[in-house]
Amino acid sequence: MKLSLSEVFSTLARAGGAPRILCADDDPNVLELCAVALAKAGFVTDRATNGREVLEKVQENKYAVILLDLAMPTVHGATILSVLQRERPELLRRIIVVTGMPDAVVNGMRVPVAAVLRKPLSIDALISEVNQCLARPDKHRDFEIDSTVRI
Repeated sequence: MKLSLSEVFSTLARAGGAPRILCADDDPNVLELCAVALAKAGFVTDRATNGREVLEKVQENKYAVILLDLAMPTVHGATILSVLQRERPELLRRIIVVTGMPDAVVNGMRVPVAAVLRKPLSIDALISEVNQCLARPDKHRDFEIDSTVRI
């Protein structure tokens, strides 16, 4: 069985008891970039390519941080946030929204999340936000996302 680079790093991180991060994006390039960068930084990474997978994985696993693209197929990111706000509000402070959506959409969001990162992603900013999110597990920043926004 041949493992990808991110799977090798993630396996090593898992053996060391590193925090688990869900990378959720429908763009395979962004997904690979996030997974490899985070695995190389010492985190265990899981991937989701659509909103349904995100909801399933969140039910099955405990994540220290969730990277969430808003424009996800099957279930939109705003819907995922709405569901989590209703059913698992404690997870919201662990979510970093990764988006290419216009400022007007992001600025209208009303669900509190840890951070919002803009695409194209900076690896340094990604790692920094993940570390900040991990350092404050019981707090969230004042980014709010309106889960009623439909795009």
